[in-house]
Amino acid sequence: ARCPTTPSAPLCEAVEVEAEAAETPDERRVRLAKEMLSRMDDAARSRRAKGSSSGAPSDAVAAELEEEALRRDGKFVRRLAAPLRRAGPTPPSSVRVLRGPRLSPTCVALSADETRAFAGCKGGEVLCWELREGG
Repeated sequence: ARCPTTPSAPLCEAVEVEAEAAETPDERRVRLAKEMLSRMDDAARSRRAKGSSSGAPSDAVAAELEEEALRRDGKFVRRLAAPLRRAGPTPPSSVRVLRGPRLSPTCVALSADETRAFAGCKGGEVLCWELREGG
């Protein structure tokens, strides 16, 4: 049994710590898994209450687990902006080469006002260039 979370429950916390120390590794894994699923269910309910998610609770948990696995593996992708639309052929005089990174860039972005360009590189660098006409 878990103790209620109140600021004035030091005795309760001591009993809980002793109980956790006495549990076997398998019991600990089960307890932690149940706590994680409970937190994920709470988060899914909260999102549904705000109207940002639909579907069954198990679908929300599955989506959360999949996102967590992708993040852990470094494969999670989230679209943050609209795709760039090309207006037409680019004249060679308007092409600029921006130098700086030691290792290959892995992502690039423009600021909302298109005055700066950013690049994230394999070495962990984030570079920023000021984009000026003719500069």
